[in-house]
Amino acid sequence: MHLELPVPDASARKAIMAIHLGKKPVSSDFSTDRLVAETEGLVQTWNRSCRELPCEQSVNL
Repeated sequence: MHLELPVPDASARKAIMAIHLGKKPVSSDFSTDRLVAETEGLVQTWNRSCRELPCEQSVNL
């Protein structure tokens, strides 16, 4: 069996990010829309950004 999955479009990426972000704190200047735009055409490699980048950005040392 061969299964092909399309590259997620902007609305799918935004929904996936919402699931991964959940209620995690993000910085006040974080923009989901910006991250969606910057991940166009990416599939798995943006997953780290979705899960970890907002948390890293929210830490102000």
